[in-house]
Amino acid sequence: MIYSRTTEYALNALVFLASQAPSGRHGVQEMAEYLQIPAHFLGKIMQHLRQGDFVQASRGRNGGYQLAAPAESIALYDVVSTIEDLQQYETCVFGIKECRSNLRCALICDWNEIKNQITDFLQTHSLADLVAVHPFWITASRSRNDPAE
Repeated sequence: MIYSRTTEYALNALVFLASQAPSGRHGVQEMAEYLQIPAHFLGKIMQHLRQGDFVQASRGRNGGYQLAAPAESIALYDVVSTIEDLQQYETCVFGIKECRSNLRCALICDWNEIKNQITDFLQTHSLADLVAVHPFWITASRSRNDPAE
């Protein structure tokens, strides 16, 4: 993946929540065990997702997290941009500090085309699209984390 492990975990958590009954709430420990994500790390990620208004949190005996909106209305771009600094993709992909966009470097042109395709993909696909392929997606993620499966 071109994004961080944090973004991958955030998407996994949102897919998990979107795959559950809408009225249910799920705790960090439950999600962490199912997704095989360190619970402490997932707790921090869930705080970011709550601040981004993707999930609602409640405390208490029946507390936990649930989606704040229908999965169809959550664009992948919005989730990724909450976790990642997308401004970093506006600079030279190779980190050349003297790079100037007015020089029409072939590498810049190619990178801009790729970046625009990725942005378009993220803007036109929702969390519901990931849920549609949920069994494979979660299985692929789990098997990568646990070679024994």
